[in-house]
Formats: sequence, structure tokens, C-alpha cells
Amino acid sequence: SGDKHSVSGKIYIQNNKPVIIFIVDKKSVKNRNSGNKKLVVIPDSKDVKLGHIEYKFKGMKTGNYGIRCYQDINGNNQLDMGLFGPKEPWGLSGKYKMKLGPPKFKDFSFPLSENMTNMDIELKY
Repeated sequence: SGDKHSVSGKIYIQNNKPVIIFIVDKKSVKNRNSGNKKLVVIPDSKDVKLGHIEYKFKGMKTGNYGIRCYQDINGNNQLDMGLFGPKEPWGLSGKYKMKLGPPKFKDFSFPLSENMTNMDIELKY
């Protein structure tokens, strides 16, 4: 159907560096630095005190999506990778559990068919 939905929630943070948030589908998940839509949220002092920011993706068609985000500590607009995974704080939607190797889409995706709230994500520092 042509219905459009929104996804919103909190992302738990520990500092005031920009949080880059992507909503991805099975196709766009392949590129680490892009997605169907992108949000950049710069935490203010109130957000840091509360320990979270809030985000909302609007106008999403029904389908399967995942959310991935990271905190751009050094301001180079990309998630820096080390030998054993990301070097910057990062997080994924759903009940993603840390595993060896890159996350698979099915590990953090969810079906979207109505507006979703409380899609909260804890960054891994």
C-alpha cells in the first residue's frame, strides 16, 4: 500500500558528538555510510545530561528496515573501522547481540507497517 509510516525512538549517548542515524533496507544496508534516509542529531547539554537524543524517520513505506547509527567522534562523517570492528560508538535497532563479523540485516531488521515509537538504541562505546 502507499501508506507512509514513521519510526522514532531514543539513542543513548555519553557525550555531545554528532549522532549519524541511517534507516536501511535489504539493498541499502550494503553501504556502511548511507541508507534510505539519514539523520544527523547534534546533542545539546540537556541531551547529554539526560543521556539520550531523540530521532524520527518520517514518510517510510511499509517494509522491512533496520536502523544503524554511530557517533562521529572525530568529525570525518564516517564510521571509522579498526581491526576488530568500529572504533567509534555505534548501535543497531532491535535486539541485536554482539557477534563476531559484520552484522547481518536480519539480525537488526524489523517489519514496518504502522507508526513505530520506542525504537530505542544503546550505543556501544
